[in-house]
Amino acid sequence: MDLIIILGILLALLFNFANGLNDAANSIATIIATKALTPLQAVLLAGVFNLLGPLLFTTAIAATIGRGIVDPIFLTPPLILMALVGAVLWVLATSYLGIPVSSSHALIGGLLGAGIAAAGIGAVFWPSLALLKQVIVYGFAGAIPGAIITGAFALWKGDFKPWNLLLGGLIGMTIAIPLAIATGFLKISGILAVIIFIVISPMLGSYPRLPSVSSSPASSATTLHGA
Repeated sequence: MDLIIILGILLALLFNFANGLNDAANSIATIIATKALTPLQAVLLAGVFNLLGPLLFTTAIAATIGRGIVDPIFLTPPLILMALVGAVLWVLATSYLGIPVSSSHALIGGLLGAGIAAAGIGAVFWPSLALLKQVIVYGFAGAIPGAIITGAFALWKGDFKPWNLLLGGLIGMTIAIPLAIATGFLKISGILAVIIFIVISPMLGSYPRLPSVSSSPASSATTLHGA
């Protein structure tokens, strides 16, 4: 077996270790801190279900990373090796410094950087202009009614603020785009799918913690900071 293949396997294992200490630790930190499970039990739980995920459900994300971001023609062993080096160093360095990052995003960034360095920007599967226009149309299709509904609700409560329209528009957009994707009206893949996921998922996760629409921007910032 070639030395570069052996190094690639070792780096892949190291990336999995970095992925575990960065992402899996977040998912089991609460149950360990509350002593619901012992550290060993929690790690075993995370390991088992991380393994069952791709076996029982789908490997679509892995397929997108492997074939949908950089043209497979350019995915040579040295390029993959450099992508893994970049991802591992980034995750370990940021974890050491206490900076929250995603190891999956780090791997995608490593692939993009290695692909562009090796073969230029043409090595990346960039989305077409028509597809970008579709995303914008669906975003506005959700943002406009979202802003109207949120603004009307704020007026009904008697405490309308201009930023209520912005909040409602963001909520509408982050509902409309995933809904269009789920129903098949908006077909995305590759780097655009990754970007939408990076932008949309944190916004969806933050909505339950957002203050009411009658709050002011200053009090909202205080509420979010305190949360």
